Amino acid sequence: MGRGISMTKLNCLQVKDSYIAAMEQKQVYMQEQVNDLQKALRRMNNQGPATDVSENQSVNNTRSLPKCYLVDWASVDVKVAEGRVVSAEADELVNGIPLGPHAVKVLVETAIKADTFLWRPAQNMFTLEDAVGEMIAWHSDHCIVATAGLIPEDNAPNSPFTGSVNKCKLMDYIKKEEVVAVGRWQTKEPKSLVNGLPLGPNAVKVYVDEVLNPTAYIWRPTVGKTTMEDFMNCYVAWPANCVVFESDMTDSPRRQQSDSKAVSSSSKNQKSPLTPPAPKKPFTPASPLRRSERNKFKPNQKIQLLDISGNNVVVAEGRWSSSNPEHLVHFQALGLGACRVFVDVVKVKDAAVWRTSSEIEYMEDALGSCLAWPEDKIITV
Repeated sequence: MGRGISMTKLNCLQVKDSYIAAMEQKQVYMQEQVNDLQKALRRMNNQGPATDVSENQSVNNTRSLPKCYLVDWASVDVKVAEGRVVSAEADELVNGIPLGPHAVKVLVETAIKADTFLWRPAQNMFTLEDAVGEMIAWHSDHCIVATAGLIPEDNAPNSPFTGSVNKCKLMDYIKKEEVVAVGRWQTKEPKSLVNGLPLGPNAVKVYVDEVLNPTAYIWRPTVGKTTMEDFMNCYVAWPANCVVFESDMTDSPRRQQSDSKAVSSSSKNQKSPLTPPAPKKPFTPASPLRRSERNKFKPNQKIQLLDISGNNVVVAEGRWSSSNPEHLVHFQALGLGACRVFVDVVKVKDAAVWRTSSEIEYMEDALGSCLAWPEDKIITV
């Protein structure tokens, strides 16, 4: 072993060398951990506020951001809040969830209609009153900014969902032309929970049975679930105006039993377009009253729909939406003398609708959907 070297000294040298080697490996591992933490911090700073402190700091730095005002996503031309557009990047995080396509990240400065339900609610934040001073996600079509071209268009498809006993189809909530999923709707109760959050107004809780577009983006994504394929055989929330309700299989016998009623209703439905002024003649004294009421219509105002055959029978109840002739109802322009309405309650199931479509022929088909209806056949509740 050499002069002056004993077994004890040799063992000590070996232990020392192994200890130094272990320390060097640990140092390399710790350095890698530090580098990963630094990268994560840079990503968090670029993505926006993650804590209350950074949230307040970001507010102080938003004066250079363009001002905007938010329009109610469930109504027509109703200004509900003012704020500033922060980002329109799909990877941007809002309350820990990616922003996704066709949406913008907005800092809410003023709530004009404080009770308006958020487009995408979060934990402990459901209305605009809760969102003042906070970052929220909002549909880009309902965010009006001063600078044109700030918000890029994103044509990526989005996904709708279904969940209940009644069969339905989920339409793309942006273009409203593509069916992205098929399922069964369960409820439209605003207090019903979906993924731990209240459903809110103008939304439907749906159970997804079949996904037609797996990459379609979810209306209200959750942490780790952002596309339609993630919600297969699960409950989801979807805009009511993007859910096409189908007649259940148990409804077909009732259809056959009431065949005579359906035939008579369809004949009335065919007659009314040929002679539109005819129903007005017996009710000319009452028409000025209804016109005065129509002038007071506001979005989401409760209304009643009268039978188009002129029997003065209330066939449904719902909410008034719009009378703009250029607005579309089932891909057709509304036109003059008509209103777009949402059907919430059906009084006469086999009553014929004014304008039929491939999915809607009778009033029971229109439950939870929108319809075009003559102005003189709408009265306030």
